[in-house]
Amino acid sequence: MDERERVHARPLVAKTVPAALTALIGDVKRDLSQLVAERPLAAAEALRGLASWAEATAARAQDAARIGATQAALNRVGRRPASGRRLGL
Repeated sequence: MDERERVHARPLVAKTVPAALTALIGDVKRDLSQLVAERPLAAAEALRGLASWAEATAARAQDAARIGATQAALNRVGRRPASGRRLGL
């Protein structure tokens, strides 16, 4: 992996939501808005379930990102910095 990819491309790709998923989320928002107008109690139930799932899934995603960042930092320990000196604990 070259420096440009490591510094620029990977972080951008890591944060980019796939277009197909963005479109699906837009469809769900539209459908839920319509359900609110037609059947508010059903919409409230669906939104509560979605909110609960989203909160739990976001927590797992944050944990995975934190673990990934920690692992990346651990992988760097012991590598030679630009000065040529060895890092150590």
